[in-house]
Amino acid sequence: MSVLSKLLKRFIGTARKEVGIIIYSVVIGIAAWFLISITIYPTTPKTIHNIPVVVELEGTTAEEKGLEVISKNWEETVVSVTIKGNRSQIGSLTANDLVARVKAENVNTAGKYELDIEVVSKEGIEFSVESQSPRSINLSFDSIGKKEFTNITASMPNVTTVDGMTKDMEHIEVTPGSITVTGPSSALELIDHFVVLIPDKRELNETYTFTNCKEFHAYDASNKEIDLSGFGYDETSFSVTVPVKVQKELDLKLQLVNCPSGFNTDFLLDRLMLNPGSIIVTSDNKELINQSFKELTIRLSDITLDYNQRLEISTDGLGSEATTDVGFVDVELNAEGLTSKELVVKGSDIVLLGKPAGYDFSLQTKSITITAIGPAADIEMLTAADIIATVDLSTQTITDSSFNQNVSISFPKFKNVWSVNVNNVWIIAEPNSAEYE
Repeated sequence: MSVLSKLLKRFIGTARKEVGIIIYSVVIGIAAWFLISITIYPTTPKTIHNIPVVVELEGTTAEEKGLEVISKNWEETVVSVTIKGNRSQIGSLTANDLVARVKAENVNTAGKYELDIEVVSKEGIEFSVESQSPRSINLSFDSIGKKEFTNITASMPNVTTVDGMTKDMEHIEVTPGSITVTGPSSALELIDHFVVLIPDKRELNETYTFTNCKEFHAYDASNKEIDLSGFGYDETSFSVTVPVKVQKELDLKLQLVNCPSGFNTDFLLDRLMLNPGSIIVTSDNKELINQSFKELTIRLSDITLDYNQRLEISTDGLGSEATTDVGFVDVELNAEGLTSKELVVKGSDIVLLGKPAGYDFSLQTKSITITAIGPAADIEMLTAADIIATVDLSTQTITDSSFNQNVSISFPKFKNVWSVNVNNVWIIAEPNSAEYE
């Protein structure tokens, strides 16, 4: 047993010596390889990825012209490069030790430029670039300006009103009424208006103010949205007051004025055609809910056989700031079966009514000619003897010895006949004897 023990100890000792020799050999080999590499191969290539791009403006023509980079997300661009240099200097370089530099030279005006990317060491270590990707970058430059906009409206796709009411979009009030925007000058010039978005879902029955509205968008004159990323604002939230008004459809009706007693107005009204026959009124007058029509007036004497007129629709009586969907109505006479005739009325047949006391009145006009319109059968039978012509002096103030006054014409026997002439006669007023008593 002792012999075996001695042999085992000797084997272990020898093995230990050989392991040591192996380790020493490896170390010596590495050192020898390093020494040979440095002396025989002093330079070596190295590939580095994800080098950040930096745009240098200081001292460039871009800075002189007041231009800045306005391209989006250009900072996310990274460069991969293969460099060659001294092993001892570039061997430990990483992306953090390098910079992909872009100098904004020859950038004199706003626009897009393709500029070279130069990879250099932050510590000034020298090397050559064997390959690089990308070698250039496209950048847009512009001056930065500031502009105030007052054309601000609102959009509220989820806001409705109860039946009979409507949002008055023309009178919506946005507060504050302006927004000052800082950004690229060329983009600022494209902005025409802003729209504040109200995302709330709500049914309104009266005027309501939405507060703290933070979402807004810019649009050009053709209503194309403009990307506002990178812009600055002096306002970031708005209040929007939405006026809620009554909205009602009203039928249009005609009223004939200056009609003689006994004239059948329904006969003529049935022949007057209106286009449109109704209007939609928007008003703050809640009494409008109970109203069913809007009345328009026409003088009977204006309605000729070829009557076709456009009448303005007044908003009187509909409420303050009332609006209508149309501002005019076309009125046309259906003259089928109607005809006209001219007749002469003697001055002696014209009756003066309501004569003020203290004066004697006489007609200077010898006769008048009137045009009568009505059903053909009536007009055929009509004569001057069927005409009653009167002049009302009850409201006349006598300031001159002669004056002009309108004549009213009626046809008592013919309820569907009217006169279209507005005739005037000259009247002489002389103080009578009672004036001097």
